[in-house]
Amino acid sequence: METINKIITSKKINDTCIVRFPGINKLNIINSDIIESEMLKLINPSNSRIVFDMQEIEFIDSTGFRLLLKLKKKASFNNIDLVLMYIRKEVLELFALLDLEYEFDLRKTTLKQAS
Repeated sequence: METINKIITSKKINDTCIVRFPGINKLNIINSDIIESEMLKLINPSNSRIVFDMQEIEFIDSTGFRLLLKLKKKASFNNIDLVLMYIRKEVLELFALLDLEYEFDLRKTTLKQAS
């Protein structure tokens, strides 16, 4: 497990990069800049898929959604799948409220089942 900073860790398994957010429970204006700068580094040809383990995330504000959309666009441009795993019910409701649940690969399953 590589610690990128206090709020983000990543682990490489074959051509998949698994990203966790152990130091935060919100994607918001307070932490979006640091998350963006670190996540953009992971969008590279050595990864065919990036999996965000979202089990710690309880809330996403408009800045957090903007960040996710930007990362999805950049990943798609580079032929990288972006998967959001372990989405909490309250966060899924936010995706639905914003009509974004079909814009992302949202999963509540295990990483093994995400293959």
